[in-house]
Amino acid sequence: MELLSGWGGTILYLGFFFVLIYFLMIRPQKKQQQQHKSLVESLQTGDEVVTAGGIHGLVVKKKDKTVVISVDRDVNLELELTAIARIIKATTVKSAAVTIDGEKTDFSNVE
Repeated sequence: MELLSGWGGTILYLGFFFVLIYFLMIRPQKKQQQQHKSLVESLQTGDEVVTAGGIHGLVVKKKDKTVVISVDRDVNLELELTAIARIIKATTVKSAAVTIDGEKTDFSNVE
């Protein structure tokens, strides 16, 4: 009888441990992935974004799995959508033109 109660306690302890791991690690990670997915889906041309590496830029074009951002005049970077950490300022497609150093630049025709 003592052997069963010992094993029962161990199984109960392991079960509690796995439930604890789920609520402390797995569930928050899934929630964070869902938030990032909705962020990437809401991304539009003209949005000001920050990448995971800390690069600030303006979204020029969104493709299936990548996004082209402009970081300076004539400097465009093509990045994976997963590299976008956050949107600083969401704008509309009509405001895809930006003024850099007093010169207006239109980014809507970038391939």
